[in-house]
Amino acid sequence: MSKITNTQALFTPDLVKKMINQVKGHSALAKLCAGEPIPFAGIDMFTFSMDDEACIVGEGGAKPAGNAALAPVSIKPIKFLYQHRVTDEFMNLVREKQLPYLKEFIDGASKKMARALDISAFHGVNPYDRRASDTIGSNSFDGKVTRTVNFLASYPDDNVDDAIALIPDADISGIAMSADFGAALGKMKMADSHAAMYPEFRFGGKPDKFGGGLSCDVNNTVNFNSCADEAIVGDYANAFRWGYAERMKFEIIETGDPDGLGDLKRHNQICLRVETYIGWGILDPNAFARVVNTSTFAGPAAAATAAAKMFEVNVSSMQTGVNVANGAITGTLKYMKADNGITSVWGKGNFLCLDFSATDWSAYSSVMVGLDNSVSGKLVDVLTDPDKNGVFKITNKETQRFMIVATSADGRQVHKQYFDLSGLLCEVQ
Repeated sequence: MSKITNTQALFTPDLVKKMINQVKGHSALAKLCAGEPIPFAGIDMFTFSMDDEACIVGEGGAKPAGNAALAPVSIKPIKFLYQHRVTDEFMNLVREKQLPYLKEFIDGASKKMARALDISAFHGVNPYDRRASDTIGSNSFDGKVTRTVNFLASYPDDNVDDAIALIPDADISGIAMSADFGAALGKMKMADSHAAMYPEFRFGGKPDKFGGGLSCDVNNTVNFNSCADEAIVGDYANAFRWGYAERMKFEIIETGDPDGLGDLKRHNQICLRVETYIGWGILDPNAFARVVNTSTFAGPAAAATAAAKMFEVNVSSMQTGVNVANGAITGTLKYMKADNGITSVWGKGNFLCLDFSATDWSAYSSVMVGLDNSVSGKLVDVLTDPDKNGVFKITNKETQRFMIVATSADGRQVHKQYFDLSGLLCEVQ
């Protein structure tokens, strides 16, 4: 009995390991990257970035040096605390009666520590008050991972492809996604049969694998506190490390006001408290990309063309009332059958004319525009077009969609927009 009620008892290593194992069941980071004990004082991990390839050296040949940079990443444990009040009748129970209470408290504390690891390492905030933590500083995915893709609720699988494309040199091992992102995957349907494309995500499903083997975890810690993150994909196996100190303190506090809720004796209460130390390090921020739901990275917006002619053809003879707004393009496209500069290249049919000249393109390295699911399937770069005008043949307004893919000047951000064409009225011959 005395061992349980000691005011500063340390959990045994076996119990600490048991609690950490429970953490792995509730933390996306713990699930995607194996943790291990770390020294109480912290640990420095060294990463080499090697730019050159290995060299074949013939007999007697010179051995050239390879370029490499050595960078240390410090993993220092941060104290996390969880405490809860119970009535002091707990102290009068025999050991056998106390154990169920302690088990439930330990289970609950494990879940809270799991969430704390995710919330702090993903977003750099104190889970308790949801504010940025000076203790964490920039040591978080939000603080260090700058490669981003804008979230498209209608095409979340495209988001994953685009995010992976931003980190071509990394071994992609896993993805952590919000419940909203998982639900968006579950809503995707096949165009022909309307069957679910990702049935494992339907009805709140949380599969362990995604996309043919990518480790996956659906967890509301990813977009905790209404942050912009919807998914984080990358090399969790090699570019992220987390660990815990094997010392974990458990206290039963009988006096004082340990949590600001009033004197314990006055309220006939005691306070159960667990303190543990967890640390993490992002070894290579460039091995990750985030899918974000934010308007701060504003992509270009297409507008109805202001040009009077395209390929010496009057725009007014091709379309009327074209409007681009709210992710859709509407208006009337006339049927072009006369021989002219457009039909001589693309044949007879309906053509959509758009003007991109009103947008400031200085923030982008490329702005690719075109029709997704078109005959050619090719996109063209607006930045290389002198007049920033374009004409696009619409062959099936129900299955085609207009798309814009803008890449930031530093190559770290991709903004993709799709525009629905089903509202167009396409005249026939």
